Amino acid sequence: MASLRQKFEDDPKFQAKFHIVATYFWLVNMIVVPFVFVFAKGFWNNYSVFYILVASLYANFATDYDGVSSSEASGHAKGAEDHLDEEDETK
Repeated sequence: MASLRQKFEDDPKFQAKFHIVATYFWLVNMIVVPFVFVFAKGFWNNYSVFYILVASLYANFATDYDGVSSSEASGHAKGAEDHLDEEDETK
């Protein structure tokens, strides 16, 4: 698990592959989901909450991860511990 986390944090090629796969996944979903909604109401009624949960969690992850990646790319990233310690010192 630590190796996967390390790849997410430090390997730009892995990050690019992950995000391109996720992009294709959501593009396919943009086509499939409306058809399921229209033509498979029973299935949609049973699984729509789960689908929205997954989409929301991914959106939250992608937004936060994008912010961290941007910060690291700009050279202004700090570790969370350093940032929290800095806030405590200012109080």
